[in-house]
Amino acid sequence: MARASSFSYQPGQSINFRGGDTFLGEFHLTRTQVPSGGDLNNPIIIQSYGTGCATLAANADGGPPIGPNKGPKNWILLVDGVSGVIVQDLNVTANGHIVQYGIVIQNTQGQWAPRDFNSQRNAGMIDHIIVQRVDVKCCTIPGPLEGGESGTAIEITGV
Repeated sequence: MARASSFSYQPGQSINFRGGDTFLGEFHLTRTQVPSGGDLNNPIIIQSYGTGCATLAANADGGPPIGPNKGPKNWILLVDGVSGVIVQDLNVTANGHIVQYGIVIQNTQGQWAPRDFNSQRNAGMIDHIIVQRVDVKCCTIPGPLEGGESGTAIEITGV
């Protein structure tokens, strides 16, 4: 998946993983890969093709904890700062590794904005992220942990 994370993508493109195959590592879709930030009317689709669902699987434990009693902060699929993304027809698994998040959808590119839609868009907030028909089987972190730290199948922050 590191190779797929190294490409640039344009709105409307599909990122296809062959159904029935397993892909190891972490996949990142960020503003580095999508400089335009995405397009609500022409989404980037991350999906399986062919027969069955592809499996995105961790191939290593998360790094050392980021602080006392805090988890390793790793994930299998990350969407950061990109609008107009559909994630569908995939399996996501920790594959026996220590993984904090299965899927992370976040916005480290924008700023917090008022509740009205136009102000959010102007501040760089992301929207129109769809996750459908995705089976996430993870995530656990050995304790003890600080409040709010745990294994989470899907984490959505700052969008």
